[in-house]
Amino acid sequence: MKLWKENNITELQNLLDYILSIWQENGGYSFTAKNTFAYHEFLCSIKSKEYDHLSAHKAITEMKSASKNTLEDYCKIYNRNRKETPQKKAVQNKFIFYIPIEAEFDSAINYPISITLIGNKFQFIKNIPYSQKILNQLPIRLFEYQGNVNEHITDTRKIFLSIVGYGKDWDEAWDNITLSFDVFRGIIEFSFTFRGFQMSSQSQPRSKIPHPKWVIIRDHKNEFDGTTFNVQDYKIVTNFKFTPKHIKVMKRNIRVLKSKPIHNSSKQLLVSCMRLYSDAMDGYYRYNQFLGLWNIAEAICLSEEYGGKSETVSKRLAWFGRDIGLVASGYSNILDSLSSKRNDLVHKGISEIDDEDINHLKFAIDTALLWLYKSTKKFKTVRHLLHYYRFKDINKIELTAIDETIRIINKER
Repeated sequence: MKLWKENNITELQNLLDYILSIWQENGGYSFTAKNTFAYHEFLCSIKSKEYDHLSAHKAITEMKSASKNTLEDYCKIYNRNRKETPQKKAVQNKFIFYIPIEAEFDSAINYPISITLIGNKFQFIKNIPYSQKILNQLPIRLFEYQGNVNEHITDTRKIFLSIVGYGKDWDEAWDNITLSFDVFRGIIEFSFTFRGFQMSSQSQPRSKIPHPKWVIIRDHKNEFDGTTFNVQDYKIVTNFKFTPKHIKVMKRNIRVLKSKPIHNSSKQLLVSCMRLYSDAMDGYYRYNQFLGLWNIAEAICLSEEYGGKSETVSKRLAWFGRDIGLVASGYSNILDSLSSKRNDLVHKGISEIDDEDINHLKFAIDTALLWLYKSTKKFKTVRHLLHYYRFKDINKIELTAIDETIRIINKER
C-alpha cells in the first residue's frame, strides 16, 4: 500500500534519514524545534486515510534497530504493524448531561419535553434524578458555582436540558454530542431572534439564552460529576420566557434535522450553519459576532467554489432578500459595504464594526437560512445547490439552450 505521493519522494527520504539519525533506542528523540518539525512533517506526509500514529512511531523504532533506512522499508514495516495492531472494541458507557437553562418557563408547559436532534436524545426536565447526591457531595469542579448549582437543583421553577451521550468516559461522550448541542443552541437562537435588531452600549454575547457555565454529569452507576464551560465571564441577564408557542416552534424547526444528515446533503450544510450560528451569537465582542455571521454567509453561499471572494458572497446573499418586501435593491449595497468592512477586518486588522452592521448582516443571514430550511427537500444535496447558484441568474434563452443540450447528452449516453 503506497503511503505517499510520488512527487515528493526525495524530500521524504531526506526527512526519514534525518529522523533515523536522531532516533533513540527507547523510541524517541531529543526535543528541539528542528527535530519535532522534522518528525511531524514526515508523519503528516502520510495519506490521512492510511495514517495510524502508533504504527508510524513503531516503524521508525524497528527501522533503527534493524539498520533499515529506505522509504520502501518503512512502508513494509508500517503496513505490517497496521495489520497486527489489535482493534479494540470501543467501550460505550452511558452518560446523561444536565445543563441549566438560563430562561423562564411558562407554568402551562408540561414536562418532560422530548426531542431528537441529529440522532441524539434531548429532554427539558424539572428535576435531576438522585439530585440529593449532588447536594451532599458537590463535584470539585463546580465549587465556583456552588450557589448557582444549589439554586437550580432546589428551585422547582428551574429547568434543565438533559442529553444522553455514550463513550468510554464522559469526556468522550460529550465530544460525541457536542455538535448536536451546538446545533440545538443555534436553532434556538435562530428561532427566537429571527430578523431581530439589538443595540448595546457594551460588549456582550447577543444570544437570547446565554451559554451555560456548568454542567452536571450522571454515569450508568448513578454517580455524579460535573465540569464548567470555558465561556467569557459576564453577568447573565435574560428576560426570555418559554411559552407553549415557543416550544411548538422549537420542535418544528428541530424536526428538519431529527436524523443524522447524509454527507454533502443540504441538511448537513444546514447543520454546519446552525453550529456557526451558535458560535456567532456567543461571540463576546462585535468583531467576533460579525465574523461568525460572515462565516455562515460563506457556508450558505458555498464560497469554496470561488475562493471565498467576499464580493461574490455579498452578491449571492443579497439575492435571498429580493422577495421579502424591501424597497428597490433591498440590502445589496449594504452587503457590499459590509463586505469591504470584513476585508478590512481580516486583512488589515481594522475593526469598525458596530451594532447596526451586525443587525443588517444577521437580518440577511436569517433570511438566507429560512430559504435553506425550506429548500432542503427541493435541493437535497450541496451539488444541487451549487448548480442552482450557477444557473439562477442566467436568462431564459441561455437556460433553454442548457436544457436542450442536457437532453441531447442524455440521449447519446
